Amino acid sequence: MKSASNRIIILLALIFTDIKSRISEIKRISRPSCRVYTRAKKIPKILGGYGTIVISTSRRGLLTDKIARFKEGGEILFSIW
Repeated sequence: MKSASNRIIILLALIFTDIKSRISEIKRISRPSCRVYTRAKKIPKILGGYGTIVISTSRRGLLTDKIARFKEGGEILFSIW
């Protein structure tokens, strides 16, 4: 989704079950002052594979960690669990 200033916006919809959120934490990993890059085989697992890492690649755009492990590495943006 693009905004009026041509920036891409990521929308997250929170799902609640019995007053508990299914997303417990979102952690930003790569920052403008400290970028974090990784290769495909060295992408870390969050909570033993229960969490998800979002990676920005140069060729394919935004990928989750499960897809990026087979394709290519890139900049680790944030993790969700």
